[in-house]
Amino acid sequence: MDSVTLQYDLTTLPTAQHKAGLAGLVLSIQEMNQPSRHRGDDALDPETDVPVISNLTSSSVEITLTENSCQMLFDDCYRAIMGTVEVEKAWKNVEILKTFEKEKKDASSGKTKTVKVFVHPNLEPRNPFLERHLFRELKDSKKDLWYKLWRDMLFQIPRARPTTRNPYKQTLDGQCKEGVNTWKDLVKFNQSREIDAIGTTKLSSSLLLGAQDSTAEKVGFSERVDNV
Repeated sequence: MDSVTLQYDLTTLPTAQHKAGLAGLVLSIQEMNQPSRHRGDDALDPETDVPVISNLTSSSVEITLTENSCQMLFDDCYRAIMGTVEVEKAWKNVEILKTFEKEKKDASSGKTKTVKVFVHPNLEPRNPFLERHLFRELKDSKKDLWYKLWRDMLFQIPRARPTTRNPYKQTLDGQCKEGVNTWKDLVKFNQSREIDAIGTTKLSSSLLLGAQDSTAEKVGFSERVDNV
């Protein structure tokens, strides 16, 4: 199968998270088409690497993906870099790059004391859309704070468990496996539509807040493939 076309309408999406997700998907694809990206040698070819948006209105859109553009979309969504983080309590089972001491003022007493600081490698998600707009509109001090707020939210709420961050780790070494798996699901979903059936897949809390693979009663969460 060469391509899969998905139709979306805000009035038929089941939750506010789905509606926000569709808006984010459209913005992400539009951002992939931007020529002035922070990519360097990773620039995308709009003809082959980017999903095609058509019939875009205030409440509906059609998106066409190929196997390659689906992969590129997920690689872009889970783009990450390996940065560093400074903490006063060393993390367990994580490499310590270096240590140093610094003066720290106690907020309540006003006294200054010397504390030891540990520097660890730290996975940092990237968002090309935020980068382009924050870096263009805000001063350095503010853009860094807003970007950090987004990264902290992502890794402290929907991606709080280390295993849920694997897609970001995969992009550091090559391709995100979510892209491969999603394309297979989309092909099956398209085949299901041909016989008037609806293809579904498992759903987790990293994709939809409040969801889980299965409840304590072993009742599974599943969703239409095109809504995940």
